[in-house]
Amino acid sequence: MKLLTTLLAVIWLSNVFAQTLDLPLIEVNETVVAYAKVDEIHFTLKIKTTENLIKDARDENRKIAESVFAVLEKRNIPKRFIQTRRMSVSKNFLRNKISQNVYDGFNATQVIYVCLKDLNAYDDLIDELLEMDIENIDGPHFKSSEYEMVLKAAKIEALSKARETASNMASALGQKIGKAKLVSAMQNQSVNNTGYNNNRTASTNDAQGGRASFEVGEIKVQASVNVSFHLLD
Repeated sequence: MKLLTTLLAVIWLSNVFAQTLDLPLIEVNETVVAYAKVDEIHFTLKIKTTENLIKDARDENRKIAESVFAVLEKRNIPKRFIQTRRMSVSKNFLRNKISQNVYDGFNATQVIYVCLKDLNAYDDLIDELLEMDIENIDGPHFKSSEYEMVLKAAKIEALSKARETASNMASALGQKIGKAKLVSAMQNQSVNNTGYNNNRTASTNDAQGGRASFEVGEIKVQASVNVSFHLLD
């Protein structure tokens, strides 16, 4: 019974596809480029401690992490904008003069993700964090909380332009367009982490005004659609 149902479904889909191919279609591609205002800075902290005992490596790592959390709390960064991974522990090996791995205690590693909404506070915060026992800070990555909203609006505009273009093309042929038969949105090429016209970056504030030493600009948002319309006589 299941096999019969499957065969009937395949036959039905084949007929539908064949009918679609027989329809006279007009296909258009449209791309809309928009920009989203940067209102978030994301960065990642990595804390790594090495001790002879696992417990000591974990305890030292937690101690540093607590100091980081205290700094972030002092800066009034909400807890929902701070995320941590589960602490990982591994054996630490050093390579000696004859290129052999020599066991040398344990590594404890913790990664902390931070989202900063006050863009002007970034430089001072990073300066303070760099004075702590932190192995690495990755960032900044500029993002926009409006990104998805801007992308959605860009897709709608692209669809509207696609219909207008198809209508104009059909009119030039003395015809009209009917309903859309196939719509696909191409993968957006923009990534919500890069500032537009972000030409100046540094790690300190301007000496004269105390303003941020970077220009975050805007994030490019690109929406592309491919639409096929029924071409009417």
